[in-house]
Amino acid sequence: MAQVEGLNLRGSRWYVRIVIPNDLKEAFGCFHKNIALGTSERPQAVLKATLKREPSGWPQSRPSAANCPLPLLVVTPEMSAELA
Repeated sequence: MAQVEGLNLRGSRWYVRIVIPNDLKEAFGCFHKNIALGTSERPQAVLKATLKREPSGWPQSRPSAANCPLPLLVVTPEMSAELA
């Protein structure tokens, strides 16, 4: 079974604890949120917690070396004319 950070069981219901970033703590007024997942089944809780924890809803939303382009070392005059 997949492990999800912050997944916890209270009674028969699953919750996910999400830590609030330092720059947003003042706006939220707390250090974390314990969000109800609306299920008593662990497989559903894992899926819902994963979707709640990822901003775009998919774990692949984080940048990785595979989908980040390499920086340009040289900018040609043609490229600068195209970008201007």
